[in-house]
Order: sequence, then structure tokens, then C-alpha cells
Amino acid sequence: MNRPPPANETDSLVDYPLSDGVNFDNLAELRKHAEQQIDNLVEGQALRVRFTSLQHSGSAAVALMIAIYRRGHVTGRKVSFVDVPDAVINIIEVSGLSEVLPVAGPSRSPV
Repeated sequence: MNRPPPANETDSLVDYPLSDGVNFDNLAELRKHAEQQIDNLVEGQALRVRFTSLQHSGSAAVALMIAIYRRGHVTGRKVSFVDVPDAVINIIEVSGLSEVLPVAGPSRSPV
């Protein structure tokens, strides 16, 4: 699994690229790592989760997004999701989560 570099304390926006597949086998590991990224943010920083070249996605990706967003909310950190595959955005919309999760896909602008 690709690991993003540690957060630079001078950057206000910290990228967290997801380039491996997200499935229920690796969900716990990805969640733990993303939560560590959120916990390591300093005041004024936000986490941008980038679905870079994500090969496999679906409901597991949505579950991961909910967990990451919840952790950000609880810790008072802003989290956004970009380059989200249309299939994942469709699941989010059908699930009624489009008003909750700040997502941007290839054909959609950031929320």
C-alpha cells in the first residue's frame, strides 16, 4: 500500500492519496492510517483525501469515507474528498450522504 509523506506543518492542505483498492479486507488498515493522518494535523490544516488511480472501489470506499469524515468532525479538522470515482459518488447519492460528505469527482467540482 502506498503511504503518503508525513504532514508538513507549513502546508494548510495535506494530501492523502488512495491509490490502492479499498475493500473490506484492507478497510481497517486504511482507516487506522487515515485517522493517524488526521490526528497528526496541526491547527489550521485540513486533510484532502485523493482517490488517485483507485482501481477497486465501492461500498467499502464509502465506509472508509464515512469513518474518515467522522474522525475529522470529532477532532475539529476539515476533511474533503477529491477525484472520487463516479461509481462511489453514485453510492453516496443513493445512500443519501451527498449532503454530508464533501466529495468531488472527475466531472464534479469540490463541495
